Parts: sequence; C-alpha cells; structure tokens
Amino acid sequence: MIKAVIFDYNGVITNQGDFDGFLAEKAHQSHRPVQEIQQIVKHHWDLAKVGAIDSELIWVHAADYLHCEASELRQEWLSWFGLRKDLLLFIKQLKMKYKTALLTNITRDWFEQAKQEQHLDTYFDVIVSSYEAGAAKPGQKIFEYCLRKLNLGAADCIFIDDQTKNIESAANLGFKTILFLSEDQVKQGLITLGIPLSDFKNDP
Repeated sequence: MIKAVIFDYNGVITNQGDFDGFLAEKAHQSHRPVQEIQQIVKHHWDLAKVGAIDSELIWVHAADYLHCEASELRQEWLSWFGLRKDLLLFIKQLKMKYKTALLTNITRDWFEQAKQEQHLDTYFDVIVSSYEAGAAKPGQKIFEYCLRKLNLGAADCIFIDDQTKNIESAANLGFKTILFLSEDQVKQGLITLGIPLSDFKNDP
C-alpha cells in the first residue's frame, strides 16, 4: 500500500534538471571555454553537495573564472531554475492523503534560500538534502536516510526523479518509481501505481 510519494527537486519541481545550459550561456557571454567552466563547477559541486566544502565556494571560483561578481552569478543561477507551480499545487493535494517528501542532491546556501523563499515545507512533510545526509543519489545511503525520516519502508513509497541512474538505484531498494518526463505523465504513472487521482480534484 502506498503511503508516501517522494519527489526530486531539480528537473522535477524545477523546470531545469542541471546547470550545464546556464554555464554554457555564461561561458559564451564571457568568451570562455564551456568545458572548462563546467569542470570547475562540477568539481566544487560534487564536494559541496555532500557538505564536504562550503557551497559558496562554487560561486567564488566560477565567478573568478568568468570575470564576474559572485553574488550576481549566484542570483542568475538561482533564477535559472524556475518552479513547476502546477506540480507544487498537485503535491499539496497529494499531501492531504499521503506523506510527501523532497529528496535532492543540492548545495546548502542555494537550497536553504530556496526552501525559505518557495515555502517548500508547506508542500512536503519531509525534506532531505544531500548536504544534510552527507550522501548523494544514486547512492543508497541517502534513500535509506529519507526512509528513516518518513518512518516507512521502500515498498510503501513512490520515488519520482528525472535521472535514470537515480530511478534504478531506488528500484533496487524496493521503491516503486516514475522517471519524470512531464507533469501529465507523472500523474498517469501515479494512477498506474495505485493512486486514484479522482481523490485530488478539490482546490488545495
């Protein structure tokens, strides 16, 4: 029996799944090689997302390479990731009958601001970040951490993500899974997995 639905953040709740497009645009504006700035950011991102370094170092090093202000780069970065507001409203409806959770690989200074500004705690009972867990998807540790916070087993949960490797890892642990392609496809997937969407037609 399904008791919880768990959502990824970037690429599911937000309309961008990664930062490659943003970095490509900034590299073009700065007349710098795309691959080099992507490597710089990825190196610091992989450390910051599990709390190994201060996440603000990402903006410092990237801005230094791009010859721009770190604060301006950070704000542009955050603005790149727009919200799927209709999906959030749907999640609020789901929350009336199921536990809802957010499970994301992300950095501290970015996500702490996003949680506050986007009022994410109104949509999710449990919010798990990679820097909090000290582990990242597709590794199993972060999924197990999320299950402990939900006080549920994997078989009780549906996990939704836009990356195949994360979906496969969750499925291996016993989660029911949906690979995100669109909002309508997710709703159809939930129906297939046993959630009657007829229960969620009232305004949230």
